[in-house]
Amino acid sequence: MGDLQEQLRTVFDNFDTSGDGTISKAELGKAISQSGKTPPDPKMIDALFKGIDKDGKGSLDFNEFVEFILSLPPPTDALRAAFLEMDTDGSGYLGKDELKVLLKKAGVEQISDAQLEQICNDVGGEDGRVSFEEFCSYFPQ
Repeated sequence: MGDLQEQLRTVFDNFDTSGDGTISKAELGKAISQSGKTPPDPKMIDALFKGIDKDGKGSLDFNEFVEFILSLPPPTDALRAAFLEMDTDGSGYLGKDELKVLLKKAGVEQISDAQLEQICNDVGGEDGRVSFEEFCSYFPQ
């Protein structure tokens, strides 16, 4: 996670314009405005902070910021790129063999054919293949 943490630290430091090691409500609002998004409604910033500011101090420390960023759903284009990379046969579906490779990359060394079959059926339905839509359904929206 080193590289990701460094990238998140850079973003955090850019948002923290006062340099005090925290992101205030005003700093978050400014960052959102500068990103080209609709100017933030103060009520939206308050609601956002209420959900993110775990210690209730009215500002975000780096850990709260990272927890929030990692809780966001991945963009659809990132999911599509990941899906296409895993769909090695180009069928538009992930089959058992492709899911087995994915699970091995995720650290699952031992999986029986019965377990793999069950996963395919649970995720992909009766056909045992996982479509892009089914793949996306396993990520928070």
